[in-house]
Amino acid sequence: MNRAEALTSRTILHLRDWGSIALGLLLAVSALAERRYDLLELQPLDGNANSFVDARRINEAGQVVGSSGFGLFVPRATLWTHGQATDAGALGLGLSEGWALNDSGAVVGNAYNGNSSFYQAFLGMGASSTELGSLDGTYATATAINNAGLVAGTSDLNSPIYGGLRRAVLWHNGVIQNLGSLYPDPSFSRANDMNQAGVVAGICNSEACLWDGAWLGLGSLGGEFSEALAINDAGVVVGWSDTCVSDGGGGSDQRVCDNRQLAFRWESGQMQSLDTPLTAFSTAYGLNDRGQIVGRVEPRDNSGPIVAALWDADGLHDLNNLVEPGPDVLLSAAVDINNQGQIVCQGYRNGRSTAFLLSPVRPPLLLLPGIAATYAADVNDLGAWTFTRGIHPDGLQIDPLGHFYDDILQSFVNAGYQRDTDLFSVNYDWRVVPGPSDGIFDGVIDGLSAASITDGDFEFGVDYLGHFLVQAMDAWEAEHPGDTLKQVDLLAHSTGGLVARAYIQSAAHGGLLPDGRRLPRVRQLVMVGVPNRGASKVWNPLH
Repeated sequence: MNRAEALTSRTILHLRDWGSIALGLLLAVSALAERRYDLLELQPLDGNANSFVDARRINEAGQVVGSSGFGLFVPRATLWTHGQATDAGALGLGLSEGWALNDSGAVVGNAYNGNSSFYQAFLGMGASSTELGSLDGTYATATAINNAGLVAGTSDLNSPIYGGLRRAVLWHNGVIQNLGSLYPDPSFSRANDMNQAGVVAGICNSEACLWDGAWLGLGSLGGEFSEALAINDAGVVVGWSDTCVSDGGGGSDQRVCDNRQLAFRWESGQMQSLDTPLTAFSTAYGLNDRGQIVGRVEPRDNSGPIVAALWDADGLHDLNNLVEPGPDVLLSAAVDINNQGQIVCQGYRNGRSTAFLLSPVRPPLLLLPGIAATYAADVNDLGAWTFTRGIHPDGLQIDPLGHFYDDILQSFVNAGYQRDTDLFSVNYDWRVVPGPSDGIFDGVIDGLSAASITDGDFEFGVDYLGHFLVQAMDAWEAEHPGDTLKQVDLLAHSTGGLVARAYIQSAAHGGLLPDGRRLPRVRQLVMVGVPNRGASKVWNPLH
């Protein structure tokens, strides 16, 4: 076997600059990862398979809020945690709708209080629900809550619920604040979303607008109407806009402008339409801090179904093509996405309206640190570390003195990875050699097998990688019952790259374990500052 045949990972990226490590891996994963999502149907609160489910928002913990059947036709605010539905709160009569939640699981929405014929805004926290109040005692609904407990929504102002004047409002510490509107009275405003800084996105009369102490009009894509539906913590706004002013009579002006409703992205005063087929309309409902946007695309001529859409750096994607739901499921609208990339969708199963949670599937990432980057797990007990080479990985921790790897590990946590679930630090004893030497420079290392690097005997650095590969397999199978882990990504610094190569260039790579499973193969390898030809001047004195 030659070297090219031995290095069978999809990507091998060699970086010399430690500061580019996170960027390098994230670019490689973004460019070459096979997008795939696990699909979980959200069940109604009453457990009746024929009851409706209407999902609205998702937080960073993966909790989803919306409404579902509480009795066949009675809506109740619902919170889904790991797919399990719980009552999210109500007022008086028990009819309620959940509209938003924060990372602590506090829910806001609207509900009948039993004393009024109008919905009232409420805050639900666990078993308790609190009415938030309104501007004139008639109608109010809460549509956003941030982690500081600031709530945004809309309330009537001295008018009946139908045909009256509504205003965007904020609630904080029991006080309601009328945010006014962009235009002189009589003027309408509505709050649709709010970020962690308290900046509100919505609509003022017929224009998308933003409130940050004062209202700012966002304009349109050339038409008369636009609406901001979501805002992220960077202040990027998404929503919809029409594209031109129609003459209303189907004349030449309308034929020239080809009036359409298109999803937009607004940032720093610039509004741009999102990629949409010429034969379709589009709407953007949500976005995350990573710039991923979700919504829906609808054919103008009814030539096909309305489909849930994802816009990212690679363009527009039909989410129905990124899951394996079977022929009985249609995802018709993606309504929100969190920073982990989890997406909430409305759709249909066997023609019945329901909602789904899509969670991205990606292989685990294993970080292999460099020479001198591990130390005794208990710095107050150095006996085992001092007198044992090939110490068990449970007796090791990564870089407790310099903490040089803390930031990079946190970067991947921020990007949605979870420690010891799909992110592992391969704590190996750097005082042992990375792997055996067979004396032949052909890109192949003899003398290793899947069984030998997982037998609990830590003779080489690659034995530690085998240990953590099995941990990654076990964690994967716990999250994906019945599915064996087939691939991993490796991020290697310095001598860690030699450990990674020892695995890839040996028969252990994808080899058969005694329990009948196979070790995962390496999908992508990123090497940072790896001494591929050795570094004896460093190694000899340290060894």
